[in-house]
Amino acid sequence: MEQPITFANMNSICCIGAFSIVALAHHYSNKQFYVVDTVDQLAPWNQPVPPFWEPQLPDLLLAHRNVKLHFHNNIQQFIQQCPLIFIAIEMRTKKKGRIELDKWMEAVRLIRDNAAVSKYIIDKSDVPFDVRNTIMDVIQPTQVVHSNYTNHEFFSHGSAFDTLLNPRRVVFGHRTPYANLTLLHHIYNFVPKNNRLVINDARSVDFTKIYCNALLGFMGTLANIGSTFADDLNIDINQVFRIVDSEDRLGHSFLEPNVAVGGPALQRDIAYMAYMAEEGGHKEIAALFKGFIEVNKKRKEKFEKKMLKCMHSLRGKTIVILGLAYKEGTEDMSDSPSIYICEQLMRNKDVTLRVHDPIVYDEIIK
Repeated sequence: MEQPITFANMNSICCIGAFSIVALAHHYSNKQFYVVDTVDQLAPWNQPVPPFWEPQLPDLLLAHRNVKLHFHNNIQQFIQQCPLIFIAIEMRTKKKGRIELDKWMEAVRLIRDNAAVSKYIIDKSDVPFDVRNTIMDVIQPTQVVHSNYTNHEFFSHGSAFDTLLNPRRVVFGHRTPYANLTLLHHIYNFVPKNNRLVINDARSVDFTKIYCNALLGFMGTLANIGSTFADDLNIDINQVFRIVDSEDRLGHSFLEPNVAVGGPALQRDIAYMAYMAEEGGHKEIAALFKGFIEVNKKRKEKFEKKMLKCMHSLRGKTIVILGLAYKEGTEDMSDSPSIYICEQLMRNKDVTLRVHDPIVYDEIIK
């Protein structure tokens, strides 16, 4: 009798997309993780310096690469060989808030075209809930566990990679009556059982991920609106947020004023909520989300004007920019307010910029 497939007897795991898989591989000494992609996409991961900086990432790559973490361009071999496949594609925003799906769809088709037998598929990508059925339409084996792993602590202050290594919770979504829930729990046995949520509706999980990011973006924008009023009224915003921090209904959470809300996910998901509202005919809701996007934009413009007013003139000035990433503890500069400020200052040829970020590589800054 054939032995049933369990996580314990899965020796090889295939991954399309690398970042979150590095952290997962760290937890297992008896598994081989194969990240598959084109030669060009994999090249940065096979270099001594990783393609981006996160605390612990260089050390983990050095320890695990070619030991239990492998980067291969033989996509067909490892899709066929491995019973478990992770999809971990980074999602980007297109015009009007729509999310770019081309790379994700390519990954789905690769599995369809190369999987000779049924596979367990766990999708970690931030796929919009309204296209969730696509993977089931394209891939139709007789046994599929299709689960979504989401971790909202990605957007806490500091390192996303630290959150991946030590997640406070994981959320699984599935839509098949034969879902192997034991397998899902065993994969994340390093997370306390009470912190593993299993939802029998993958679309709900997808929507929750986008919705939570939009809420976090709203909270950050509301904090910045408070800061704007505080500037106008000559109020100490730090004292305001000391009081807010003690409020049981709110707490500290994301209520820290900044130049603007940055980062790829929060901006992307607010824009996508606006897109969904428009598609659904909810113009007033779309206007609300678009309003927050506009507030964020105006915050950067106001900061620029305030800076220019303080310096009176930019002619002959040398300006030091401390920090380029959109938050501390990462080198990710996606939608960073600092980048906007630098771009505006560089329009003036009489200005010299001195830019420093303790984490972002000098080569990237240049």
